[in-house]
Amino acid sequence: MSEERTTTHPSAPVHFEHWCEVEGCNKWGGLGFGKGAQPMRWWCAEHYPHWDRKPDVSQDS
Repeated sequence: MSEERTTTHPSAPVHFEHWCEVEGCNKWGGLGFGKGAQPMRWWCAEHYPHWDRKPDVSQDS
């Protein structure tokens, strides 16, 4: 069996920077929410408003 190589390469993955949208918070906005045609909004775990019970994000572990 011969290994065939293509001359085309897949495009590079796109990476978007999204930070917590709470003013003064400089944490990574890893939790996003968007509905329908609304743009995505991003929050850190501490400020994510769509949880009934917020997780413990303390660094004292």
